[in-house]
Amino acid sequence: MLTNPAPAPALGPAPAPLSADMPTLDWQTPWFKPLHPWGPRVLELWHSGHALSRSLNQTLEEVHAVDSRRPHVAFVPQEQLPKAVAYETFIQTHAQVPTREHMHDFFNAMSWCRWPQTKALISRLQGQAIDRQLSSPPQAQALGPGPGELSAPPPPRGLLRDSLTLIDESGVFLSCTDAMWQALCEHRWTDLFVTERAAWAQCHVHLVGHALLEKLMNPYKSITAQVLRVSSPLGPVSMGTVLSDQELWDASVKDALTRALQIESREPLRVKPFEVLPLMGIPGWAHAQDASGYYEDTGVFRPRTKPLVSSRAGS
Repeated sequence: MLTNPAPAPALGPAPAPLSADMPTLDWQTPWFKPLHPWGPRVLELWHSGHALSRSLNQTLEEVHAVDSRRPHVAFVPQEQLPKAVAYETFIQTHAQVPTREHMHDFFNAMSWCRWPQTKALISRLQGQAIDRQLSSPPQAQALGPGPGELSAPPPPRGLLRDSLTLIDESGVFLSCTDAMWQALCEHRWTDLFVTERAAWAQCHVHLVGHALLEKLMNPYKSITAQVLRVSSPLGPVSMGTVLSDQELWDASVKDALTRALQIESREPLRVKPFEVLPLMGIPGWAHAQDASGYYEDTGVFRPRTKPLVSSRAGS
């Protein structure tokens, strides 16, 4: 369990800068603006030649010198992860996140900065699932292959681990009206994005998935998220605003994920609990939305073909 910030690792030789073409991100976009407290400083240090892990730790020290919001982890170079140890297990054991020198891991770290409680939950649940798999191998695997037989395949990841990976990579949490959520679940995209356009100003769209953030460096129409509904712990705030109390939102998102994955229930998860959300349909997220036929592109805004699980519409 992650309870105290991990000590920053010893500093080794600084690597060469990632690239002379270090990306310049627009921190005023709805998707990057919540990361502004950390992102620009991390990129500045990284571009100057420091390792990404060192740039992250130094930024956390600077930003959270006088508050309690710092993630209870430190970042270390990927090389510190032993080959025989699972990534999530290492995080739980050492409170350190192995980090590679590229933008995918930069955005993973940004998600840790913005959503420390939620990311810790995802990591803990992944680690527990891995431990269960390792401690309860299939019978054939435990006994070993017989003469002339191939070794048994590794145990399946399981629905819970698959769901955790989906939310970690492509997850979005949406706070919206009942009418909007019903339209989303039923894939009534014109109702959701056009008829309810004005209502989006009072919604909150929270990106947790770091693969989504990486894709949004170069946005394209078909970017699609796995979405869960979350209740707002605050009063109405314009979409995209950096919220004054991110800890309340983090706790609310973590609770929504706990409920969706039935973590506190004795019933096993039987279906992925997510709906899909084409992000570039959100009003104001794409310049081309005013073009005729934008929302009629069924390759992106697909009609629903599977039966609706009623509990999702009422989440």
